[in-house]
Amino acid sequence: MAYTAPTREPDTFIAGDSVSWKRSSADFPSTDGWTLSYIFTANGQSAITVTCTASAPDYLASISPTVSATFSASLWFWTARVSNGTDTHTVATGRVNVTANPATSTADPRSLVKRTLDAIQAAILGAASKDELSLSVDGLALSYRSLDELSRLEIRYQARYNRELSAERAARGLSDGSNINTRFTRPS
Repeated sequence: MAYTAPTREPDTFIAGDSVSWKRSSADFPSTDGWTLSYIFTANGQSAITVTCTASAPDYLASISPTVSATFSASLWFWTARVSNGTDTHTVATGRVNVTANPATSTADPRSLVKRTLDAIQAAILGAASKDELSLSVDGLALSYRSLDELSRLEIRYQARYNRELSAERAARGLSDGSNINTRFTRPS
C-alpha cells in the first residue's frame, strides 16, 4: 500500500523521522509560478527552512530523516510563505511539537508534570535525591517543604498528570475514562 501524504501540517513528529504533507493554496497555486517554503523556529534554535516541491496545483512538503534529526525536542513555530520571485506572502502559521528521537536521545522522556509529580512523591516518601529536593516548579522549591505542603502539591500535580494521560488517550482515539456509558431498556 502506497503512502498518501496528509493534507495538513503535522501537530507533532519525532526527530529523525520522515515527515511529509500536502498544502493547497487557491490564491497562490504552484502552476502560477509560486514556490512555498516553511520556516521553522524555536526559542534559541537556528531557523530551519523547508522548500516544498510543486504537486500541481498544490505543494508537497517533505522533511528527510536527516533534516528532521536537526530539530531539537521542543515546540516549534512554523510560517508558510509563498514567493514568485517578486512578491512574498505568508499563507499560514502554526506550531508543531517535536519529540526526541528515542534511538538517540538520552533525555528523560517523562513530561515536566510527571517528573515534578515523581519528585514530590519521592520527597513525601523520604526517598528524594538531592536534585529532587531542590527542584523548582512554579516558583516553589521542593526543598524544606512540610509534608502538608508536599501533599497539596502532589494532589495538584496528580490532577495535571491525569489530564495529560486523558489527552494522550483521546489523541489515540481511546476513551479517556471520563464517560459513563448507560443503556436504557423497557421494563418487561
